[in-house]
Amino acid sequence: MKQRKKAANSTGGINMYGLIVALSVVFVSFLVATKLYNYKAPASLRNSKVVFDPPQFDFGNRQQHELIDNVFHLLNRGENPAFVVGIHTTCSCTLIEENVLGKMIPPHGAISIPVSFDTGLKEGDAAASVTIYWQVGGMDSNSPVYESQASLQGKVFPEFVIEPRTVDFGELKPGEAVTNIVAFYPGNDKNFTISDIRTTSSDFKAALINGGDKSAKYKDSLAQLAITFYAPKVSQSETLNDIVHFTSTSKLVPSGEIPVRGTVMPDIEVIPEMIVLPSSGVLGLSDITIHTHYPSRISHIVVRGLMEPFDSGGGDAFHVDPETYNTAYHWRIPNTIIASAKAIDFELEVRNESGRVEARSASVLVKRLN
Repeated sequence: MKQRKKAANSTGGINMYGLIVALSVVFVSFLVATKLYNYKAPASLRNSKVVFDPPQFDFGNRQQHELIDNVFHLLNRGENPAFVVGIHTTCSCTLIEENVLGKMIPPHGAISIPVSFDTGLKEGDAAASVTIYWQVGGMDSNSPVYESQASLQGKVFPEFVIEPRTVDFGELKPGEAVTNIVAFYPGNDKNFTISDIRTTSSDFKAALINGGDKSAKYKDSLAQLAITFYAPKVSQSETLNDIVHFTSTSKLVPSGEIPVRGTVMPDIEVIPEMIVLPSSGVLGLSDITIHTHYPSRISHIVVRGLMEPFDSGGGDAFHVDPETYNTAYHWRIPNTIIASAKAIDFELEVRNESGRVEARSASVLVKRLN
């Protein structure tokens, strides 16, 4: 048990399942109101006078979307009354009756803490904890605030198993496409089917594999999805996210989601994408950085779109001969030079490790404020 910051009076609650409120991190307003959210008490101020007996509840093997009820008992082993001044759970799936707040635990007595746990879409080992904050003298007291914890644990057997549960395509270059397979394996439901596959972004496509993949890896699966990430053209590195939605014939899990993500990393990245100048007065300098994200080196750069050539030698070409690969090149250009340009265009010759030279282009937009 750890000492906690003194709690303020809490008012109101959320009527849910008949005076049951989900007290989790999601409900930040409630936890802030009790001044107990994310407060770390000194380890030296622990107290074992108020404890849960027993502190754990094993709910055994359960199905998904099953509501499990349990009553914990909070015992006061001390000589003075203790008062509940705050309550917290680690998951919105765990519900506590809101009238627990403010209850008095008499000396050598106990109170009941009814808790409900929703297995939801959990799979395998599942657990949640309940924390009760208490102090001697009540909410208006200046006495220290302590915490007592109890936990619920067990195993949830899913209707079906999705592997992998999330898909990360890693880093791709613009224009590349990669396909990953997601398989559905039977759980409690041995005869489910999957349909109505859809995504929200055109960068990700998903579809059922007709007939399924018959290889040994997927031989026990009942359905497989082919999810493809089409890396779009980007001027700067960008991570894209989406959700693959599906429906099923399972009565307990009629629909589901598979999170997907991928990062697009261009060969050449120019930072920033846009330079914004004031409507009047263009003194000062603007910083531009060209970065190579893959093993290569910039052997030649031509900058166009400037009011006047930007080169100490009188031309508009930059010649660089770096000794390393995957590096950055930085310039500071006077704003008076770029003031009338709509964009600064870079034409580059990129030489990779094998010596092959390829042409690349990039631009930085220039905007004047009205």
